[in-house]
Amino acid sequence: MFVLVINILSTILNILNRRLNMIKIIFILNAIFYFPMWISKTLHPIYWESTGKIELFSVSYVAMALVGSFAFIYVGIIRKCSLPISLAIGFFLYSLGLILRAFPINIETALISGIMAGIGASIVGLALKRLIIEIDVTVRDKVILHSNNIFTISQSLGAVLSGALVSIVGIFSTDSYQIALLITGFLTMSSFLFIPWKTEFSCSDFNVKSSTASSTVTTLDFIVSNKSLFFYAFISMFVLGVSSAIILPLIPIFMKKIGFSINKIGFILFLGVTTGFILKNTYIYLFSNTRKKTSDLLFFSILNAMIIYFSFFCFTMKWTLAYAVMIIFFYAFRTMNALLIEIIEMSMVDKKNLMIFFGITQTSFLSGDIIGGGIMPILYKKNILTHYPFILSLLILLGTVLFVLCAKSSDLRKTYVTE
Repeated sequence: MFVLVINILSTILNILNRRLNMIKIIFILNAIFYFPMWISKTLHPIYWESTGKIELFSVSYVAMALVGSFAFIYVGIIRKCSLPISLAIGFFLYSLGLILRAFPINIETALISGIMAGIGASIVGLALKRLIIEIDVTVRDKVILHSNNIFTISQSLGAVLSGALVSIVGIFSTDSYQIALLITGFLTMSSFLFIPWKTEFSCSDFNVKSSTASSTVTTLDFIVSNKSLFFYAFISMFVLGVSSAIILPLIPIFMKKIGFSINKIGFILFLGVTTGFILKNTYIYLFSNTRKKTSDLLFFSILNAMIIYFSFFCFTMKWTLAYAVMIIFFYAFRTMNALLIEIIEMSMVDKKNLMIFFGITQTSFLSGDIIGGGIMPILYKKNILTHYPFILSLLILLGTVLFVLCAKSSDLRKTYVTE
């Protein structure tokens, strides 16, 4: 029986690999990764807060960010392992981490969940970027845009369907949140059907092998020779990581406190992400080759900082409708900022060193996640953000300004282009 199951799965994998080209596989894997992620991101803090385990949620969040902050190590593993194996390891660990989120039992479970999800998500994220690097340069920009679109669509659908999923499961069980979280883990497991097991990948772009020592650029050499780049990149992504770790888990909680049901929370988040999807595609279609990306990043970051400030004001005044509008615009501008950062980041260094750069920036962002996730419960319980709403606004502006300085660093113009 076991052999029969293996043969059936092998046949399915062969059919899928023959019918799907690499670009389609990238899109499918992105959807499988991000769709369950955003269902879980919406339900996880609400479920754990409702069980009185918001502190354990913080432990899990920090653990996930902590292990994810070792991205520079995972880059080395990915560069030495086959890409399909890296994807399989990442998706497997991430799936188990999501499944364990359904059990807010004790600190041990919270830690294991965060560690597995953190390592898995970090490996998957880096491996998916490496897949994009493997794509021909003539279509790579379009693949980046559409991968980002898939992220946005998955985010919006995950947010809106999280409420629907809880409602549907609630018809059959009283443990609707728990079962919904379990479903996200099993959805992620389906990625194994689409991993390109039989595809051969080039190693030349990553300097895994070299005929002479002088032609190999080590991680340390690259960092040392680009000190200014990495100083601004590390600090900027660290600050942005802190701000994200504070605000994103709290938005569903604040929305519930102001009176929105889980279905309305999901719908409002859906509207925000959908607005962002329309905004960024319109921007790329109209202004992709005519405007400076760094200037536009500053512009949208200023708008986002203002939106965050006024959202806390609306929350304090209990202006329900105005608060919902602020959240919609927050997600829209945040989506735009994420795309601009990714476009700028992809052109900062040459192709052969991109994985090193991604590892460092992901490490710094998740290091900020650790700090932000650790102080988030304190800020929440002491109502610091509602009393001092400018804190998050300043963090976002500071992180963006430092990132722009990174992109404009004059002593690195030989290794990257800013536009």
